[in-house]
Formats: sequence, structure tokens, C-alpha cells
Amino acid sequence: MELTYKPTEEEFIQAQITPRLFMLRIYAALASFLIVFMLLVFLLLGVHDKAAAWWIFFAGIFALVDRYVLVRYRIKRVFRRSPITSSERSVFISGDGIKTVMSNAKEDVQWSAFQKARELKDVLLLYYGPKSYYIFPKRAFTGENLERFRAQLREKGLLT
Repeated sequence: MELTYKPTEEEFIQAQITPRLFMLRIYAALASFLIVFMLLVFLLLGVHDKAAAWWIFFAGIFALVDRYVLVRYRIKRVFRRSPITSSERSVFISGDGIKTVMSNAKEDVQWSAFQKARELKDVLLLYYGPKSYYIFPKRAFTGENLERFRAQLREKGLLT
């Protein structure tokens, strides 16, 4: 099977954010707790030295802004600055593995190197390390090829 595609910025963002949602939710919960706790300290306890309380309060505000606004900005910046993440690629999927050819790089990875696969709304992620993966946009497949690729991933024990 052969695919030719150029990842979009939104596909890259989805691939970067979705696998880390658990940690991002903990981050948002901690930030919310800091804000509420400091508001209670200000309103109910009447802290004498409010400088430290203000720092903690603003740290919570920054953490929420970072979680919901800045993280997308940072991911977009990586996508736009890295020639590999945004370049067009030709991918050859065979029984032996996956060969990727780009204008500035070539990779040939055997199936045994992959650890798992994960299907998201618009992309399939094929992991070869804890935070390292190939991004396959579903739009790059025809309906039949997408089902064949899913079946191949299930056969290899990568997609459940």
C-alpha cells in the first residue's frame, strides 16, 4: 500500500495533544485548585503577607492559560519551524514494515520496532517509542485501504 500526504497543522496538534490528555487534565485540575484555594485564603483567612499568596494565585492563572492557550501555540510553532513535521511524504506499507520517503529524510522501520497503535478522530498514531510515533492522517487512505491498514495493525497486535 502506498500513501502520499502532507500533514496539516490541525492533524499535528491533535496527534500531540490527545495522547497527553490525562496529564493535561491533572495540570488543569491543579491550576484550578490553586486559584480557588488562594481565593479562599484571600477572602476568608485574611493573610497578613499576601505576596506569596498572590504569586501562587498568578501561578494558577498562568497554568490554566498555558494549558488552554499556549500549548496549542507551542505545537503550531514546532510544526511551522520543523521541515520534517510539515513536509510531504510518501509512505510504503508492506508486510515487512513501513518505509517513509521525504524530501529531506528517509526511514525504513520493521514491524517489530512498533509498540502500539492508537486511532484518533482524524489520525492513526503508530508508536515506536513512548513519545515517538508516526502520524497517519485518515484522509490519506481510501476507505478500503484504511480498513486493510487497521486489519494489518490488529494482526500485528498493535491496535486493539
